[in-house]
Amino acid sequence: MHAVWLVLHAGGAFPDGTQLWSSQRNPGTEVLRIDKVEFPVSTYLAEIRRSLRLHPGIAVYDQEARSVARREALDRLARYARVPGAPILVLGERGTGKTRLIDKSFASLRGRRKVVTLPCGGLDSTLADSLLFGHVKGAFTGAAEERKGLLSEANGGILFLDEVQDLPKPAQRKLVRVFQDRQHLFRQVGADKEIQVDVDLVCASNRTMTELKKDLDPDLYDRLSALIVEIPPLRECREDLPDDWRRVWSELRLDIEMPEQAPWGTPIQDLLSNDPLPGNLRDLQRFGFVLMASWHGRNPADAISRAVVEWHRTAASNESSQPILGNGSRNNQIRAFRAALAVRSKQEFGTWKRAAKALGCDEKTLREDAQVNGG
Repeated sequence: MHAVWLVLHAGGAFPDGTQLWSSQRNPGTEVLRIDKVEFPVSTYLAEIRRSLRLHPGIAVYDQEARSVARREALDRLARYARVPGAPILVLGERGTGKTRLIDKSFASLRGRRKVVTLPCGGLDSTLADSLLFGHVKGAFTGAAEERKGLLSEANGGILFLDEVQDLPKPAQRKLVRVFQDRQHLFRQVGADKEIQVDVDLVCASNRTMTELKKDLDPDLYDRLSALIVEIPPLRECREDLPDDWRRVWSELRLDIEMPEQAPWGTPIQDLLSNDPLPGNLRDLQRFGFVLMASWHGRNPADAISRAVVEWHRTAASNESSQPILGNGSRNNQIRAFRAALAVRSKQEFGTWKRAAKALGCDEKTLREDAQVNGG
């Protein structure tokens, strides 16, 4: 019966606060007894649905991912969340939604009340200790009053270190000592007594494990390398992109004159099917803004076509002007160049037909060239 309840809960059949009861008949006395069931079910799908109810305007990943890559990543995150006290490392390119996954879903799965986030990029090494561990009054020049520190603020919840590779090395080493056992003891800067906190550690990075091994303190790397979740880029989750685009549009739409439903058409479908989207969700957001700027005073088809062309032109200007030649033999590098030229021209001119006309070749040749890189 528990399996049935679990499926119903994951499917959103149980509202928040639902209490389950079980009836059992005593075979000897034939007396029917009804008991309250303590069954704290928690699944990733249920937590995503709960997040959508609580934060309807925020774009989060679909609770039932269509692509295998995303579905496996979300399942792994849910399984790891159920390992109490274990540090989690979430990897993924910029814009893949790592912070939102932790903030909106992971904390509930881990059974934690809150998430305290520290963006480590650009963190001043001289202030890192005070920010993380806090300080007592008079601990250093300018310490006019006591500061709790993020570890104390995260007590009973999760300390989330975003782009953990940018955390200064001295702070990394001190953090290792905090999480070396379950007591989680530390001292504020200038303090004599230790403080104990109940905190889980979750870190995120856009680096590879090879790069992190060079950037992190060896002991911290060892502690973070046990449970790793890699969030795939959007180009590996093409089946999910229409749903992603609809949620991003819903989040961006503040003007009631914009259509309530996310605009759709062949140019948008082609963009989501072929563009590498190096900025991931941020690219969808950027396209949404460009489309909104093109919407007023135009019919939908013209607005979409104009926005796609403008978006591709901006994307092309952000790329390096140096052509990608690839590796290997002369023939291999020529094929790579032709593929890069085909894809970039398609992005700049909006359609294969217009790109072929601009380059003085036929559309079939351009499409075949692009297939070398899977375009």
